Amino acid sequence: MKKVLARKSVSKMVKSIIVMVLSATVCLQILMYYQFLIVNIPPIIRVLFAIFAVLTIFSLIQIIILSLVPTIIMEYDDHGIYIHKIKNKTIFVKFEEMTNVKATINIWAKPFLVYTAVVIDTKNQEFVVRHLDKMDDVKDMIHHLAFEVNEDAA
Repeated sequence: MKKVLARKSVSKMVKSIIVMVLSATVCLQILMYYQFLIVNIPPIIRVLFAIFAVLTIFSLIQIIILSLVPTIIMEYDDHGIYIHKIKNKTIFVKFEEMTNVKATINIWAKPFLVYTAVVIDTKNQEFVVRHLDKMDDVKDMIHHLAFEVNEDAA
């Protein structure tokens, strides 16, 4: 019987929505102040407007990606881990095939020590799983299941 290992990060979705709303509000306020005429906007304010517009677009893309990710991203049973991807695609990784499990930190998130992905290395392939809630705990649980429990069973 499968047990839930990892769920989609709801906090990441909430943060993306907040960033998108705030950055879109700043863009709208700048446009309203200059009567929606970009030529009236001074160059330095135009740069700020461009930055907030790009931030709005990236946040919207992040929200779309997060809404497509299934609620339960990873499950496990006695034999391995099931990784659920977008479009109902499921990948099964056996515990015996795993060689390493690690949580990676993106270069932009490094100052805050925010994990951005769990990487499962096997003999043949590398699986990268993103958008997880509590990534470090998931990494520790996978490591425990794959290496410590399987050693006891062998």
